[in-house]
Amino acid sequence: MKTILTLSTLLLFIFNSSAQLNNTLNTERLTEVQMFRFLDTKKGKINLNKVEGSPYLQERFIFGKVIDTKNDESFKAPLRYNIFKDQMEINISDYEDKVSVLDRTTQYEYEIQGKKFIFLKNDFLFENADNGFVELIGKSGDAMIVKRYWQKFTPQQPARTSYQDPTPARLSTEFDYFISKDNGLTFEEIDPHKRRILDSFEDKKSEIKSYIKDKDMKFRGDEKEVENQLQRVIYYYDTL
Repeated sequence: MKTILTLSTLLLFIFNSSAQLNNTLNTERLTEVQMFRFLDTKKGKINLNKVEGSPYLQERFIFGKVIDTKNDESFKAPLRYNIFKDQMEINISDYEDKVSVLDRTTQYEYEIQGKKFIFLKNDFLFENADNGFVELIGKSGDAMIVKRYWQKFTPQQPARTSYQDPTPARLSTEFDYFISKDNGLTFEEIDPHKRRILDSFEDKKSEIKSYIKDKDMKFRGDEKEVENQLQRVIYYYDTL
């Protein structure tokens, strides 16, 4: 009978040698993925060595936390989010191009540098799929705001004159914010703007408007500042 890999077992694996890992790893929970410097797109293969930008949220693996919500367990591991493939990668070997992934399931959550990533199943949030990873910006009761990352590929542009070089192909990271008021069953896009954000709170529009005014929220500055204000709004909304 096969033994299902638990997080506590995986924690032991991380501190063992690669040989020991291969002898005991059960792929029912963890799958090894071979990494290449090419990506398949609708416009053909992309050679990442010839592209500006990266398919990753952060290029290097960073120690973070994997949370098993079903078994109430967690462990630390080198993690990296592949935005292009919408894949949370775990490096449990001595080689960076040899990574593993856990099942795509709501059972696992991931924390990297203060960001929490959760797996959701929702047709509206994800193009060409009904599931994927999002960053959880704030949650209170049944209300939550999430951040969905996506990538835009711009092919190489030819030089306009013989004195110029071609513009290199580019892979750029974009993101959008979404709000749910029914614990993730439905979502709608939310605009972090002091007036347009009110469109997402029609049921409590006057209260949210007064709160934003009283707290002098501008929804400006860097991402961290904007997201801190989004958190405060969603926490306040849940008290109404």
